Order: sequence, then C-alpha cells, then structure tokens
Amino acid sequence: MFKKYHKWILRSLALFLFLQATGCVFTGGPTVRDLEYVRGLSEPDVPLTLDLSDRRQRRLLVRQMRAANLFSWTNCRDLAASIEALRRAHSSAHAQGIRATTQDQTLLQQEEFGVRKPIGIVTQLHRTKEDAYHAEAWLSVPHTIHSTLLLQLYDAQTWEPVGDLAAVQDWLENFQRISADGASEASDVEALFLYLYDAEDGSPVTAQAIFKTLKAVTLATFTGVDPRKKDTSPPKECPGDPSNPNACIKVCLNRESAADCDYHYTMGDKKNRSIDIHGKVTFPEAVNNPPTGGRLLYIIQSASGGACKTDLATADCDTTTGTGFCIDPTDPNAITWTLGTQTFPTMDPCWDSAHEADFHLQFAANVGTSPPTIQVTSVDNAPAIGAQCNPNSFDTCEIPRLYFVWGCLPEGTPIRMADGSSKPIEKIEVREKVLADAAGRVLTVVDTFRGTEELPLVVVRDDQERTLRLTETHPVVTARGVLLAKELRVGDVLSTEKGTSEVVSVDRSEATEAVLVYNLRLGDAAAGEEVTRDNTTHFAAGILVGDSRMQGTSEREYRRGGRAQVPPEWRRDYRRWVRRQEGESGEDR
Repeated sequence: MFKKYHKWILRSLALFLFLQATGCVFTGGPTVRDLEYVRGLSEPDVPLTLDLSDRRQRRLLVRQMRAANLFSWTNCRDLAASIEALRRAHSSAHAQGIRATTQDQTLLQQEEFGVRKPIGIVTQLHRTKEDAYHAEAWLSVPHTIHSTLLLQLYDAQTWEPVGDLAAVQDWLENFQRISADGASEASDVEALFLYLYDAEDGSPVTAQAIFKTLKAVTLATFTGVDPRKKDTSPPKECPGDPSNPNACIKVCLNRESAADCDYHYTMGDKKNRSIDIHGKVTFPEAVNNPPTGGRLLYIIQSASGGACKTDLATADCDTTTGTGFCIDPTDPNAITWTLGTQTFPTMDPCWDSAHEADFHLQFAANVGTSPPTIQVTSVDNAPAIGAQCNPNSFDTCEIPRLYFVWGCLPEGTPIRMADGSSKPIEKIEVREKVLADAAGRVLTVVDTFRGTEELPLVVVRDDQERTLRLTETHPVVTARGVLLAKELRVGDVLSTEKGTSEVVSVDRSEATEAVLVYNLRLGDAAAGEEVTRDNTTHFAAGILVGDSRMQGTSEREYRRGGRAQVPPEWRRDYRRWVRRQEGESGEDR
C-alpha cells in the first residue's frame, strides 16, 4: 500500500512542510517573544526591512497574515512562493555576510532626489476617547503589482491585541491606506504596521514593519503651518471642491499666469523648487532640546505611487537667522520650524502634470519622557486649518493637498467651441464654453494650463484625414472606453464631431526638444453643469478627448483596470482576488 502511494505521500508531506515553513498552516497570531524581538530591532516610526532568513521575523509576518485570512491554503500559493523566494535570497545573502534586516534609511540618505521611492508611514495613533484608540497608516509604491497591509494595536506592556487586526490586500493600486480601532484600559499602546509589496521593476517582494508607540497623550497645539497664499485673484479652483479656494495648495508649472496659484515655477526653476514651510507647535510642558532626529519631508504621489523627499539634515536651529527647527525663544514649551529655503532638487517625478500629491513633514519632539512624533500632513486632508488642527490627533496637523497643473495638447491644437467655431487651445480663456460631445452638450472652461513636454508626442491619424498630437497620458474616448494616448492602436474607433472614425496610424513625433503643451479643466458644477469622472470631454482636432480632470482618473484606471500587466507568477492569486471582489468562488484549474 505504501509503495503504491509513497510518491504521493512524499509530495504531500513536502508541500505541507513548505506551507508550514511559510506560515500557511500555522495557527495563532504572533507570539510575545517574536513581537518583542522584532520591536527591539526597530526604531519608532521608521520602516524596518524584515530579514526572512530569521525565523522569528518570518514567523511574525506570516502568522499575522494568516490571522487576517490572507495566507490560507487556498489563496497563498503565489504569495507563499514569493516569500519563500525572498527567504532563500536573504539566507544566501546572510551566508555571504550581508545582513538583510536594515532600518530603512533610503529616503534619509538617498542622493537621487528625483527618484520616487516606496514609502510606508503610520500617520495616526491617538486616543479618540477614554479607553478607545485609533491608528491609521498608508503605503505608496511606484508601479506596484501586489500589496498587503496589516495593522494591529497592542497593549505595549503585555502585547495583548487591542481591537481586531485590520487587513487590506490589493492589486495594481499605487496608494493604499488602512486603519484600526480598539478599546483598552492600557496606558501605553503600540501600533504594528506590516506590509508587503511587489513592484514592476523586477525586484523581489519587499516586507517591512513599522512600530509606533503612544505612551502618553501629548496635546499639541499648532499655529502658523498654512503654506497657502491667503488669497488669490482670481480665486483658486480646487479639484473636488471648486467653490472652496482653500481646499488645495495650487502649484502651477510653466503657467503663463500665476495670479491664481499658491506657487508658480517656470522652466528655469525645474531643478530648484521650494515650498514655504514654517510653523509652530506648543506643548503642555517644556521642550528638552530642538528636534535633531526623525526629520522627514516627503512629496507623495498617490496616483503613480512613491515619494520624493528633500534633505533636512542641515535644518538644525540657526539662532542668528531663526531658521531650522528651534525652541521658541519666547516660549520654552514650543518648537518652531522655518524651512523656506528647503528645495526639492530634480523633483519632476513627484511634480506630475494635472495631478494631486500629498505633503508630509514629521519630526521627533524632545518633550517629556515619551517624545511624540509631530506630523504636518495632507494625507488625510482635513477641510480646514485651525489653531489646533485636529483635536483628536494630538500630534498631527492636517493641511490641504498639493494640486499640480500643467498641459497636454500642443500649441495650435484646434478646440471646438460651444458656438461651433474653432479656436487654438492656447487662445482659450477661463469662462469660455466648449462643445463637450456630438449631442451638443456644453461645458465651461474653469481653468487653463500651460507647460512643456520633453517626451515625444503621440501622433494619431484617422481614416478621415484628422491628425491629433498629444502627450502619451492624455485620455482619448474610443469604442474600447477611455484610453491613454499610448494605449491607442490601429483599428481603434474614435468618437468625432461627425460620428466615428478609425485609427490608421499611431506614431511618435520626432521632436528633439521640449514643446509647449496646454490643457483645460472643464465643468462648472456650481452653475448646474453635470460633472462626473468621465464626462468632462471636448473635441481636439475633431476627436473627442478628456480634460485634465479625466487625465488623472484615466491614468489610475489604466492600472486598476488590469491593463497594466500582472506577471505570470502572480496570476493565480490575482484571479482569486478578482473573484472575491466579484463575490465569486472556486479554485483555479
């Protein structure tokens, strides 16, 4: 009997041992010893890259994933294989004397300031009311394929879980956030944020952990942190809330007019951009020393993923000029920061066209016996700034998001106006009206953008002798849906002023230098115009295209719709995930 089935038994045993080693068949959450061990390797609020050749680090990760039901027998094949491959890579590196466990200081030390790096941050850990706690975290990765986020609160003394484990698993999403809540009588609470991601750059899956501690409630009061102009003329129009000019920090890149911008940059400023960063935070007790550690400043791209940073290593207090991080000379309980001279060298990857981005400043405040990490951030985007930014956050001030505006159609592109006339895009002014579709719908121009494009333009020709030149990420309406220009192919059916046409060629321009490009923002909801995520269209050279609002949406959907390719090693898990999202079940055959 054994001889008959011995191969099957041995294979089953080997599979069982493999899954056990990677955590699929473990029961129970992380042990106190594992939590204390990994916590001892890390610094608060700084990502720790896990060494999966260390069984205690690997066990912490996979048991937490299993507790979230994200590492079960039926859905962990690809993920388990990637984690096992990472374990082998770490073991091989360790055998050569290379330690895989590192405190992730890449954003602190990197010299390539123009490169977007993956970043995870615990943005919130506070007491919402007596014996109730709340934590929030997020992960931003450029061109990610897969990400798994886990967030758990613990009693910092006993490591007993506080509340339920929160988990998020997603695909082709460059920015993910997660939150966790719990009730406990513990005076000290610890948040553990574990996350994994796999990017398109061919690097192996990455696993990291962040610990954040709340040992005491430090009620911080913020003043003077607003980086916006007090008013602009004409008033700013912000995405999502065009009637509220305070809903964004508007950054204009190569705009002819900067009157309605908080910040304005031209071609000459390309490698030397700065934001006026200043503020003051006051505590109930005296500050021991000016902040010298944990000083981070990011521009985070939630649409395309990743973060760029400016270097705050030279931001020590200068008592002569009053710049840097200082103890307020008139108030020993307050810290001030004046960083207006800080710049973002070569920041093009994070200063994208017609996109929103987040601003995040954090530093460790040397106050009392449990120094809090102070944060000024737009990630959670509170609608207004007050003397005390968020009474429930204690250590966090939330400011509006950055909104970048640029251009996408070259100079001279004819736009069909509401009265039937044609006008070059560079001549169009705010409050003019354009034809939005062949049915005669009209939309108001609420903003115009002008910029430069260094990449060769996409040149589209149809069977009715139309030629449209545009940047590769500009949205075009087709029978296949709204596509980015770089996705167009011969045979695609376009929407035109007179019906439809067919693409006969898609090429790249031969321009060797940057060209001027323009864009429009359409739709005045306050005037009763219907504005949705995919209806702010207009005719450019007779072909229906989207405006700046649709461009950001289309780029995100390019990835979320699966048009960004999932590699073969992840397809089984991806198909299972899609079926779960659709409420289906079953095993891959």
